[in-house]
Order: sequence, then C-alpha cells, then structure tokens
Amino acid sequence: MPVGRINKVEVSWVFFSSFLILCFCSEYSADLVVKAALHGHASSVRERLIREVMSVKHINYQRANAIVNDMSHANSSGLPKFKVPFHAGATLGFVACWASLPLVFDYSTALWFNTAFVTTEVPPAEDLETWLEVGAWTWNWNEPFMGTLMFQFLALEFMRNQAINVGLKPYTEWVQSRRATRLADLFPCYSRTIVRDFAKSNAQFGEDYTGTSKEEIQ
Repeated sequence: MPVGRINKVEVSWVFFSSFLILCFCSEYSADLVVKAALHGHASSVRERLIREVMSVKHINYQRANAIVNDMSHANSSGLPKFKVPFHAGATLGFVACWASLPLVFDYSTALWFNTAFVTTEVPPAEDLETWLEVGAWTWNWNEPFMGTLMFQFLALEFMRNQAINVGLKPYTEWVQSRRATRLADLFPCYSRTIVRDFAKSNAQFGEDYTGTSKEEIQ
C-alpha cells in the first residue's frame, strides 16, 4: 500500500476515533464539533446549531435544544410532497422488478399479456412445455422494451453526472438547497451557514431530539 494512502487512512482514523470515544456530542470541544460537522456528522451539525442558538439568545442548553426542535419541525413541514417522486420511483421499481418474472416466464400471464397488448402468434404447445421455452417466446417482445428502458436509465445517469460536472443540482440536492434557504430565511438571527447545514442534514429525518446526555434531558 502506498505511503500516502496509509497516512490518509491513519489521519481519518485518528480524527474519527477522537470523537467516537465520547458518549455525546455535548461533550465535544467547540473545535471538534465544527470539524465533525464539516465532515457531515449529523449529530455534530445539530450540536453546532444548538451552540449557535445558545450564543445568540444567551440561554441554556435545554431551551436552545427546544428551539432547534422547533426549527426541525419547520424544516420538515411540507416535506412529504417533495418525497412523492422517491416513493413513486420506489413503488414503480418494486412492481417492475417482480412483475417482470411472470411476464417473461409464466405461461398464463404471458398468454394474457400477448392477447391484450401484443397479439403475436402463439407457438405450438410442444414449444411451451417449460418455463424456459415460455421465456424464449415472450422475450421476442420483452427484449426491445427492457433493452430500451435500460438504455434510457444509462443515458439519464450519464446526463445527471454531466449536470453535476457543470454545477447543476440534481433533484435531491435542489430540494435540500431550496429548503435550507427557506429555513435560513425563517430564522435570520442565526448564522445562515450553520442553519443551512442543519437543514440539509435534517431534511430527510425531521424527528424530535430530546437531548444528548442524561444530564441534558433531566
């Protein structure tokens, strides 16, 4: 293994092990909270916002935590409508995954589909005695559709990568950025950067957070 790679792994391990051995983010030093937050550690992102609220409002941890919970609720409001494409895609993918099996290999399903949508000639019974023979028949109309669909997915993935290369945001990043700006506008008294980072890390969760140590939730 190259020396440069060893050093990189060692540095990463030293950094993460230094805060993972602590039980709660509230025990992190300010410097460690910032570093962990910049590395995308979600709890540290939240902890940084809590400390920002404490600094701006001059209040204790419990009250600042309650305010951050309110910010989390504000951030998650209206979120379900932005999740519709993801749920629709997951549902469509699940249905297509399992529907493709009987459509290709099950004789009864394939015969129904052929009668309703394809109307191609049905082979003699001796050529449809096994599920593989059924698949060989149905593949005549399944191959063009499935092949074209796979090429479309490949082309869309290529298009997405090129859009990222020129600085355009895919849907997920666009939603996160839009909602981050919205939350920062709702709470202008706090650091815009800290609020935006919290909104992006919190966007897919939006749950309450009652504290980071036993002392803090008492």
